[in-house]
Amino acid sequence: MASMDVFGADGFSLRALTAAINVPQYSPSRIAELGVFEEMGTTTTRVSVERLAQPVSLVQSTSRGGAPGEVANPMRTLYDLNTVRVALSDTISADELQGIRAFGTDSDVEALMNEVNRRNQALAANIAATIEYQRFTALQGDTKDADGTSLVDTSSVFGTTDGSEVEVNCDGTLLRTDVSTAIRAIESALDGRPYTSIHAFVDATFFDNLMDNVEIRDSWKYTQGAALRDRTAGRSLDFAGILFEEYRPLSGSNPLGTGKGIAFPIGSGIFQTRFAPADYNDTVNTMGLPLYARTFPDPDGNRWQRLEVQTNVLNVCVDSSCVVPLDDGM
Repeated sequence: MASMDVFGADGFSLRALTAAINVPQYSPSRIAELGVFEEMGTTTTRVSVERLAQPVSLVQSTSRGGAPGEVANPMRTLYDLNTVRVALSDTISADELQGIRAFGTDSDVEALMNEVNRRNQALAANIAATIEYQRFTALQGDTKDADGTSLVDTSSVFGTTDGSEVEVNCDGTLLRTDVSTAIRAIESALDGRPYTSIHAFVDATFFDNLMDNVEIRDSWKYTQGAALRDRTAGRSLDFAGILFEEYRPLSGSNPLGTGKGIAFPIGSGIFQTRFAPADYNDTVNTMGLPLYARTFPDPDGNRWQRLEVQTNVLNVCVDSSCVVPLDDGM
């Protein structure tokens, strides 16, 4: 039978547990899979976000031998933001260690380590869901905490204006024109900043109406005819420059609203994630990691060990004017 003193083994150190929970990294959710947010570690809990206004303009010709025009210095602005700690714990009691050794194994430490890793991964899954929620609300221009309170309101912090809603008339014959309007709105807000693609999260009603549009069906019958005939088409659709995807919310609710969506650029640098160090003595001034895991012993005896997993994170959109709300026009 395993005993509490095995937690003193090297496999249960902060370094070992943190490595185990980050390799492989916690189960990614959809926004993480898309790589919308650029992730980076930081050595501090306070993060400075710099915005650089670098306009591109035409250059007036000058006479040969004369002085060239002088470029204006770009405006640099720094914004200080705080990361937030998201932490969960679980407790393994001495009674739970009865017969902890797994069938076919010889080592109590190995069996207990597997149990600890299993519980840590369960905690990490909840934290990953929380990061996904923060990122989804950041896409909408207001990063929210789990209780719905605001963590970072993009328009208030950075002085930007939220993008105006574009009606993508799914019941009409000018769908391609409407999609182009949304793309132009995003490109205009980016003001020359590069991007790799434009993605849109839409709710189930929006996506179903989109799939029923005559332009979509005429386009798809040549490339995805069998899928349409057999009604096996997936939950995403690339049309006229935007990849539309039905967003499956974490809690079964509809955070977008019925017949609504949001379109946003990927690869533009406006969505940022920063990971700060954990609040432990041995992680101070180190480079932040996505997740930390460690154990804490019972201070009054040897009856339990508390497991803890945490992240210290900032998820933010630095320019909400580049995110365009969509309406299906129905």
